[in-house]
Amino acid sequence: MKLIQKIKVCKVCFKQFTEFNMVNFLHPDNDLCYECLSCFIPIFENTKTQNEKTLILYEYNDFLKNTLYKLKGNGDIEIASIFLSSIYLFLKLKYFGYLIVLVPSFIQREKERGFNHLSEIFKILKIPMISPLIKINDRKQSDLNLEERKKIQDYIIWDENFNIKNKKILLVDDVITSGSTLNACLNLVKKHQPKKIQILVISKAT
Repeated sequence: MKLIQKIKVCKVCFKQFTEFNMVNFLHPDNDLCYECLSCFIPIFENTKTQNEKTLILYEYNDFLKNTLYKLKGNGDIEIASIFLSSIYLFLKLKYFGYLIVLVPSFIQREKERGFNHLSEIFKILKIPMISPLIKINDRKQSDLNLEERKKIQDYIIWDENFNIKNKKILLVDDVITSGSTLNACLNLVKKHQPKKIQILVISKAT
């Protein structure tokens, strides 16, 4: 019997590739050609943030940086799924029983984009997800000096409609830069007495 080779189109470079290969056998939900998939370099770095377990998934390189910009800056929602498509089963099992809390984007930027980019990236895990953190100032960390970064907690507030007491929380973000925003979010999460906290990020800028 002749096997039918389904032709797919890479969501990043738009190159055609056949679905019937080893990569797609192992990762049937993959929508990237081999060349683009190989640019996502897994590091699975285990570290700590305020003594909470933190997992960094990928090496920060130009491909990752540019692909994130396509999603966040250009609003290309179609590529949101590619960041975790090859590892989502591992993550889904690892964080079974957790509740995802999203590190916030500025509300106005999210409205202009038309979607929450973190929600779109992490929904492939099919883990319950909430957005209790609200960013009320749009100043980028790259525009802030050291003293201003220390005050980043003044720009993030908690929506009191959300109760996470005694729940296992997975705090997620795309890229750690200085870590100021992540730490501010973590402080707010801790104040609401979760049972356990872990952190998952796509990458860390060097």
